[in-house]
Formats: sequence, structure tokens, C-alpha cells
Amino acid sequence: MAHKLIWFQSQETIYVTSSDSSHATARSEQNHKLFNRMLNNKKVIVCHARYNAAKTLEKTHAEVLEQGVVDQIILVDDASRDNTSAIGRTLPQTLVHTHERNLGYGGNQKTCYRLALEQGADIVIMVHPDYQYTQS
Repeated sequence: MAHKLIWFQSQETIYVTSSDSSHATARSEQNHKLFNRMLNNKKVIVCHARYNAAKTLEKTHAEVLEQGVVDQIILVDDASRDNTSAIGRTLPQTLVHTHERNLGYGGNQKTCYRLALEQGADIVIMVHPDYQYTQS
């Protein structure tokens, strides 16, 4: 399975491949070595643009970190009515930002990218919040 990673600054697309999904640890180490060699140790930040995503947040977060190539996760909660932000604050390597009012998905994405660049990201990966696509 190929993981599509987007190089935000230059809009290039890079693929990191995994051969055996049953060996997550070995795959993560292999991906991390390949990823670092390909991208010269750039800072990788994954963004979650979230709204009422408490049910899928922990599972998505765990699978993102399992890949072994992520330095930080930014969760932008778009004024959810559930406990998305509260759960996010308990997760490792995670910066949580909560909008006071709902800005919509586009507004939420803009906040994600702004915060990622403020945190020094060289590479920004946007992960869908609805678990339509597996993170592994």
C-alpha cells in the first residue's frame, strides 16, 4: 500500500511504500528510514481538521503515529459539540486549537496550515477526519 505524502511548500507528491501491513513496527521503522533519506530530515506535521470527531480521533491518531515519520500532530477543532478537543489534549505529540465558532472545513484547513507553518513544518500532511481512508 502506498502512503501519499504531500510536500506543502513545493506541491510535489512523494510516495512511501509498505510491503507487509501485518508488521506495523518493522514497516514504521522501514518507512522512517526511507522517509528521512528521501526528504533530508524535514519536520513532518500531520493536521487533523476536525468537527465532532471524538469517535474516530484516538484510532486515527494512533495509526498516524504508527507510521513512524511524524514529528507532531495538529488538531484543529472547528467548535465541535462533542469532546473532540478534550480527547485531543490527552494525546501525545499533539497541539490542539479550538475555534470559538465553526468556520467550515475550508476555514479549518486554513488554520491547520497556518499553525503547521508557525510550528516550523517542512512537510504538512492533511488527514481526513471521517476515517474514510485508513491512516496505515
